[in-house]
Formats: sequence, structure tokens, C-alpha cells
Amino acid sequence: YLRPVTWMSFVFDASPFGLGGFLCINGTIVEYFSSALTPFDCNMFNAPLGDAMGQQTWEALALLVGLKLWLPLWKSHRVALAVEGDNVGALTLLSKFKAAGKGPGMIAREMALLFSEASFEPRCISHIPGISNIIADMLSRKHDPKKSYTLPAALAHAREVFPPPRNKDYYLSLRPASQREIEGPQ
Repeated sequence: YLRPVTWMSFVFDASPFGLGGFLCINGTIVEYFSSALTPFDCNMFNAPLGDAMGQQTWEALALLVGLKLWLPLWKSHRVALAVEGDNVGALTLLSKFKAAGKGPGMIAREMALLFSEASFEPRCISHIPGISNIIADMLSRKHDPKKSYTLPAALAHAREVFPPPRNKDYYLSLRPASQREIEGPQ
């Protein structure tokens, strides 16, 4: 608690084809991810690929993926963490750790388990109007077969990182309680 605070901001978004987000540390974008939705994701949450029916689930999943991906950076360090996105449902899920619906409800439980071992919770949960969430939106649409993708110029000096595969082992709430140790990326 006596160390200087590090300012971190995680911005996320989702599309019917993928998830995306980027991390700023002390005002500089340092890392980003773009992850395609997989057949496992679609089966897990009963939402077809490319259909907006699963949008609330995908937004919550983008939030979870980013928080887990950068967990080692904020879990036990003195940080002022801000989380920003254009989906009010996902932001509310983060602030209350509960949500309506099977997919968002399961993701809320995952986040509660994630934060149960963290020293710090987000200091700021902020809504970005969708039209202003350009970089994260572009990252989430990288895997859309109907769109062409160009890396946003703001990410030219940032490092691309890759979330671990989402499968049954990815979800802490699907493991027995004795196997729920939270791990960051290997």
C-alpha cells in the first residue's frame, strides 16, 4: 500500500464474431488482444456465431477475457484500475457480479471468483458511447468474414497478446472447488 499507484485502463468490446480489448498503463496503450469466437464458445453459451442474439454474453465474455489475461498485472499490485466499454450490461455485471441470463450469469460468477483473490477491484467502471469505442470495436471485428481488418494506428507500438484457449478448463466455476486456483497466462 505504500508503493506508488499504477494507473491501468482496460477497454473492451465484442462483436458476433470476436472479442477485443486493449490495456493502457499510465496513459499509454501497451497491449491488446483480438480473439475469435469459437465453436466451444457458441456451444457453451448456446448462441450461434455471427448472430447478434448472443451479444450480451459476448460483451461480458470480452470483459472476462481481458481481466483474466491481464490478471498478473493487477491482481496483487497497487493499481487504480479503470474498466471501460460501450455495453452497459457488461459494466453493470462487473459492478454487481450478477446478471440475468445463462451466459452473463455464468460470466458474473467467473468474475466474482476472479476478484475474490485480487487485492484491488476496479476504481472506475465507465461507459463509452459505442461510436467512440473505435479501437476495441475494430479489434472485436477482426474475425468478421465480411469486414476487412487493418490494425488501428493507435496500436502500432503496442504488443499483441493472445488469451489462452477457452475450453472447459478456462472457467473456474466449472472446476471442483479444490481446483479453483486462479492462474494468469502461462
